[in-house]
Parts: sequence; C-alpha cells; structure tokens
Amino acid sequence: MLNYEEVVEEVCSTTEVNKSDIFYYSGTPLENECDELFQFFQAYLNDQFHLYDISPARFYFNNDTRVNGSAWFNKGYYLISVNIGTVEKLKSIFLDNLSILNDDNSFKEYRKLEDSLGFPIMKLMYQISTLFFFFMKLVIWFKNQSH
Repeated sequence: MLNYEEVVEEVCSTTEVNKSDIFYYSGTPLENECDELFQFFQAYLNDQFHLYDISPARFYFNNDTRVNGSAWFNKGYYLISVNIGTVEKLKSIFLDNLSILNDDNSFKEYRKLEDSLGFPIMKLMYQISTLFFFFMKLVIWFKNQSH
C-alpha cells in the first residue's frame, strides 16, 4: 500500500487537488490519529474497490478547519477527503476526555463496561464517529453518482 506522502503526491499530480489544500500530518500533534485513519481508510478503499467499481480510490486530509469532508470523482480518481477540523474536533471531544467517565458517579455502569472492554469507551466513541463519517461520505458520493 502507498504511504500518505505517496498518495498525496499521486493525487496532486494527476487531479485538480492542490498541494496547498493538503494537510501533511507528519510531525504534527495529530500525527498518530491521522496515520491510523489514513491506514484504515486507504486500506479499505484498496481492498473493497472492486465491490464499488471505484478504482483508483484515494483518501487524504485537507487543510480546512471546519467539520466536513468530501467525496468526488476527478480526472479518473475517486477521492475522499476529510477536513482536518473534523479530526481535531472528534479528538477534542473523545480522545482528550478519556477519563470523563471517572468524574461522575452516574457513569458507574459505563465504567464497568469500559473495564470489561479493556480500553476507554471514549476511544470507542471516537472510532465509531470517524467510521461513521468516512462511510457517510462514501454513501453520499454513491448517491450523487446514481443521479
């Protein structure tokens, strides 16, 4: 699988995406989160493109600080991007608050679940949120293509 820099270089050299619109996450405070998301989403697109007849399909982050993203077809490429503002917002809500359930006794049952899972529920909520966002963009793209 191509690494993020290779995907970005390919996308910018073959489509209308500008390098200035790309969020380069290496060395940033969001590097771990972005790399995990990129690895999962690009691998999913690589492994499942035949189901959707979308090849080549590429995932990248853009510099937009708003919560949003896009899915579009450009010059033969199926592109899905997530605004870096989306990653920042979801991280601040979930990953930066991993211990929030410990602060309130009314979350006692959630803490039991968290103990049985072996990892923080807030991390699970972050993962669910990012997966929902990615697949929502994919579905919207397909819906728009069918018209």
